[in-house]
Amino acid sequence: MELSNKQTRIFLFVGQGVGAIFCGIFLAAYFGGLPSTNTLNSEQAFIFSQSVIGTILIVFIFLAIIIAFTFKQKN
Repeated sequence: MELSNKQTRIFLFVGQGVGAIFCGIFLAAYFGGLPSTNTLNSEQAFIFSQSVIGTILIVFIFLAIIIAFTFKQKN
């Protein structure tokens, strides 16, 4: 089975988007306590959102590995 360039680009774009959202949530939790030295990583809302988005990101990474080994890209 072959993947078109459009399908590959869409999959990678969505994966990068999920990664960017995860980084945004993490940075918001880490820098949200400024100017003090407190971080918000122990807040339940941040723990839940990081867990959900992080799980989705890991799934996308594993799917990318599986797709890379299984499918051929159209030239």
